[in-house]
Amino acid sequence: MSNERGNMSIARLKGLIRERSKQADPSLVEQRKAMDANATLFPVPGGVTIAAADLGGLGAE
Repeated sequence: MSNERGNMSIARLKGLIRERSKQADPSLVEQRKAMDANATLFPVPGGVTIAAADLGGLGAE
């Protein structure tokens, strides 16, 4: 089974996660870049919104 937009299979995703876990922890900038890239591969359903929030002094979405 693959994602039509990015042609990403579960097996491929598992492999990427496995490889990524062997690397050093990414910086916040790198984490955000990856999250934004994933958002294009796995969009939220229609009607779902994302908004900035403050969680105990930490910025969040």
